[in-house]
Amino acid sequence: MSNGIKGKRFLIIGSGRLGTSLYRFLDTHFPGSALILGRKEKNLFSSQYLTPGDYTNFLDINMVSSLEAIFITVPDDYIKEASRKLLLFYQRQRVIVHMSGSLPASELDYLRSKGGYYGSLHPLQSFPAPFMPPERMENIIYSFEGDEECLPFIYKFVQTAHSRLLKLDEDQKLALHIAAVYASNFVTAVLSFAENILVSTGIQDIPKNEVLAPLVRGIAEGLENSSTENLLTGPVQRGDVQTLSKHMHYLQLHKLDYKNYQTLTDMILDNPHFNIPNSTKIKELLRRLS
Repeated sequence: MSNGIKGKRFLIIGSGRLGTSLYRFLDTHFPGSALILGRKEKNLFSSQYLTPGDYTNFLDINMVSSLEAIFITVPDDYIKEASRKLLLFYQRQRVIVHMSGSLPASELDYLRSKGGYYGSLHPLQSFPAPFMPPERMENIIYSFEGDEECLPFIYKFVQTAHSRLLKLDEDQKLALHIAAVYASNFVTAVLSFAENILVSTGIQDIPKNEVLAPLVRGIAEGLENSSTENLLTGPVQRGDVQTLSKHMHYLQLHKLDYKNYQTLTDMILDNPHFNIPNSTKIKELLRRLS
């Protein structure tokens, strides 16, 4: 743990879920090396995982002189605003990365007059809470797009996290982020629909998340060893028109969200990776019930 704000190796701009989780990871592997820059007053920002001297709401030359790397972890719309204070300091050969999944490294081009090397480093992971355990940043995939000069540091960081690195161009980076939204955010939304169905029918003996978790875990474990075309199961995969009809009628009868059920079924039928039997009959069923 640190005992002051001088002599830091890493600056984290942003005190949200990603920034604080990154701090905890860095403080575990490089104790006393990281400083968080946030907007709150020092007396309003605290955590059992944070040493008081590791947080500041302002910067001066003494804080930045020893920095090896700067991580910008604020939401996409605030990256330029949050990093603008870096214009006050010459960056020499320092590595400066934002951690947005969708924005390119060029978002930081306006800082280049101050020196330094720039990039975008994105963890393919979700951070639903602040100060998550260091393991949350380990054994995952990181993507990097930006200056080649950043790579020695980036490889060292990823190696410390026991993770793998994807080197991408701008187009690939955006495509990866879109895929991640499908695999994480949209899946969470679909699980919320599933929870609503359980709640509406009064199933309470076991908490709704515990009912669904084994299904999700099974898919995640299967994905470690296979691609999605080998993982699909259920009535659509079997071409079970009768079961699908019962599902749709149940959802309509109970005024539940049958439109999303229809849309997702259509998506499976239209996916060339899935060879669905009785697809024509299922399409007719969907049209009839829409």
